[in-house]
Amino acid sequence: MANKTSTLGLTKPLRTEDYNVEDFNSNADKIDNYAKSTSKNITNLESSIDKHSHALNGTGIKGVLPISKGGTGATTASVAAKNLGITAILQQKADKEHKHTAKDIAETDEIKLMTATERNKLAQLTKYCYVVAAEDTDSKLKEYANVRCTGSAMESFIQTLIDYVARGSTIYLLPGTYKISKPIRVGKSINFLGAGAETKLVNLEGGYIFSVTNSCVRLKDMQLIRNSELMNSTSNKALIEFYSSEKNIISDVEIRGCLFDCKNMGENQGAVIGVFNPITLRSLTQVRILENTFLGSDYTGNTIDFSNIGNSLSGVVGANVSSNGIKIKTQNTTSIWTYGQRTILL
Repeated sequence: MANKTSTLGLTKPLRTEDYNVEDFNSNADKIDNYAKSTSKNITNLESSIDKHSHALNGTGIKGVLPISKGGTGATTASVAAKNLGITAILQQKADKEHKHTAKDIAETDEIKLMTATERNKLAQLTKYCYVVAAEDTDSKLKEYANVRCTGSAMESFIQTLIDYVARGSTIYLLPGTYKISKPIRVGKSINFLGAGAETKLVNLEGGYIFSVTNSCVRLKDMQLIRNSELMNSTSNKALIEFYSSEKNIISDVEIRGCLFDCKNMGENQGAVIGVFNPITLRSLTQVRILENTFLGSDYTGNTIDFSNIGNSLSGVVGANVSSNGIKIKTQNTTSIWTYGQRTILL
């Protein structure tokens, strides 16, 4: 007697039995009917999936629901946000509207902007700009200073810094009054910057404030005071002198945006900027004295005195402001090009 399959009940003839076409046709009908019912079941299942839903508090939610079916296509919030394009939208909004208060970026004992290791690495970086504070500099600014000057001989702090820094460095003087007793000797290519009229320098002994002894020097945005109640006596010395005991030429020096306070000079009125050692320094070239203000309606002296330069002299003096015009004394009046306010070449 023939055997039957366990699922569809198909007839399996024995080897000893003759072939029966009825058994074959019966098997074929059973397979066809099974295929038909299976196809219908698949269609019903797909329809059920399309209408599938879960309550938000459901506990049987598993797997990943694709975006095409209303899901996120992800199992984590960050990936879901990326898949749905939310990350890019939020970033664009942050770029436009992102704000911080001072409190947000303030460093406290609990919140450190940099670790100790990071601070050490930062301190080892090559510096090119150094910040200097006076004794009366606002404490909120003073905390950022590399050098803090005290006393009545602040030139010693500044001079030590000049001697230390690399050529081409910038020294920034914070707002404050810098009281010096000797000229600040600028003996290398340095950029000196101030905070405009709020950066004040006065020589208590009445001497020069800056003595420029090297080429490629910049003096910008500071107030140089000739006479002050802080001083021991009045002075007729220049505020900036060009001097050299070794070189016979100084070149490429710029004095820009400074305020020269020349008030209360009386009858003894010397130049504000000048050269006073003609024996050694014979040439002064590419000098630019621009956009400065010379205060003092009672000042009638020569603003700039280059008459001791016997060899080469070249420069530009322009856009300066003075109550009585700008007076320049030279051996050759064609060596200085001027523009702006009334300038007299003597």
